[in-house]
Amino acid sequence: MTYNIRDIASGTFAVGFVLASSTSVSSGSAVPYTIEDGTASHGFSVTSGVITLPAGEWICLFSLESDTATAHTADLYLDGSIASDFPKIECFTTGTPQSDLNTTAIPIRSTGTTTIELRVDTSASTYSDSSDCIIYGVKT
Repeated sequence: MTYNIRDIASGTFAVGFVLASSTSVSSGSAVPYTIEDGTASHGFSVTSGVITLPAGEWICLFSLESDTATAHTADLYLDGSIASDFPKIECFTTGTPQSDLNTTAIPIRSTGTTTIELRVDTSASTYSDSSDCIIYGVKT
C-alpha cells in the first residue's frame, strides 16, 4: 500500500512549553507550563498548564525538576482524567540536593479538542525553570 503524505499531513511541528521561573505548585494542580518564547503555537493553546492539542498525531514529552531535594510525583492527565497507562513522574530523592530531572511521555491522536496536563499529586513543591514540555508530531 502506498499513499501521499501530503494528503494526510500539513506539516511536522515541534512546540516548546516551559516554566517561566521557579514555581510552587499545589497538590492536584497542573504544572503551569507556558508556550516558550520563540516557538510558534501551531494551533496549540495552554491555560493554567492545561494544553489543548490541535488535530493530529503527537508525542508529548514532559520533564519536571524540583528546586530542592524533595520527594514528589506527578501524573499525566488526558482530557481531564488520569492517563494511568503511561508512567508518572516520580522522584524519591530527599536530603542532599542533586539533579532529579525526571521525564515521561505519551503518544496522542487528537481530533482538535484533546487536552493534556501534568498534575502534581504530592504536597506542594517548587519546580525549577529547567522543567519543560516538548510536543512534536504531525498536524493534519
